[in-house]
Amino acid sequence: MANPVVKNHFKVPEGRYVLHSEKTLGLVPFMMRRSSRLTIAALHGGEEEGMYMVYNVGDYLHVAPFDATEKDPMCSLIFNPTSMRDGNPCCHAYYPARDGLDLLVGIANGEVALMSLRAQISAPPGTNRPIIAATLNADNEHDGTRCNVVLFVPRTNGAQFLAGHASGNLVVYKKVSSALDRSAP
Repeated sequence: MANPVVKNHFKVPEGRYVLHSEKTLGLVPFMMRRSSRLTIAALHGGEEEGMYMVYNVGDYLHVAPFDATEKDPMCSLIFNPTSMRDGNPCCHAYYPARDGLDLLVGIANGEVALMSLRAQISAPPGTNRPIIAATLNADNEHDGTRCNVVLFVPRTNGAQFLAGHASGNLVVYKKVSSALDRSAP
């Protein structure tokens, strides 16, 4: 039986497109509850400046340079290396926040991890534990169902974000002070 022909270019009324590159992480069985998401992030200033892809496959959250599809990810983070069933990342969002806490990760157990993308990239090679600044909804304080979506609120400089859960609940988080803000009580 012949292999199907893969089309690497196509034409639509808006223009022509060609396959630029492709990244395959090996055969990962499809599981609807662990669908993959992709976020594009741009870091400005510092040694890590550039465009990055943040994506989840299975139990891992991967970070790779945008233009390096033939290479392995810079870091592959596992949020729960134990046998806990619902410790995998489901969704993520990036927003260039002033305080550097610019990456949100929603976990299947309902938790939301607030992190710095720059800290994940600059971690020592081989580190697969995420550097988490804060875990929100720990112990299912607000909602114990799967976190399906996280989103930074535009024009808040990363100070406000939402988490949507499988129960239909939306939880709004707002930063009221920062460790860098000396005027806060």
